[in-house]
Formats: sequence, structure tokens, C-alpha cells
Amino acid sequence: MQTLRGKVDSMFYPIVYMLFDMLGEIDSEISAKMRQIDKESWQFITFNSLCQKMHTVFGIKNTFFAKMFFLFVSGGRPLTGRINF
Repeated sequence: MQTLRGKVDSMFYPIVYMLFDMLGEIDSEISAKMRQIDKESWQFITFNSLCQKMHTVFGIKNTFFAKMFFLFVSGGRPLTGRINF
């Protein structure tokens, strides 16, 4: 994970964090009281969370687009997988 994260230019971190905040889920209610920097390791995006929340980022609900986006971002993982940053 650290290797992949190292490939992202740091100027894009705020955008990536925003996507995970808006499209993702948090593993535990405990993390709700955490600082943003600590919360990152608990955040993940699933195909279901992407389908349910994509209208907040992209302004549309489209299952095909959600599938395409999930497969692209996850590097081809099964739709039952999770994407962590």
C-alpha cells in the first residue's frame, strides 16, 4: 500500500481524501471521533458504497459507470473487494 501511495503526487492527496470521504465507508463507529489523518487507515470504498454515493461526487447514479470506476481504481479486483488508500 505504501508503494502505491508513494506513486500519487502529494498535491492530489486532498482530492483522493475527498473521494474516500464522499464515496467510502468507515470500518467502525469509533473512527468517527478520530482526526482525519488517523481515519484514513480505516476508510475504504466498496462497489456498493460507490453505487449508493456516486451521485454526491459525479451528480449521477449509473451502475455501469460505478463498475467501470471501481474496476479502474481497484486495479481489476472483484466487485466484492474493498479499496483502501
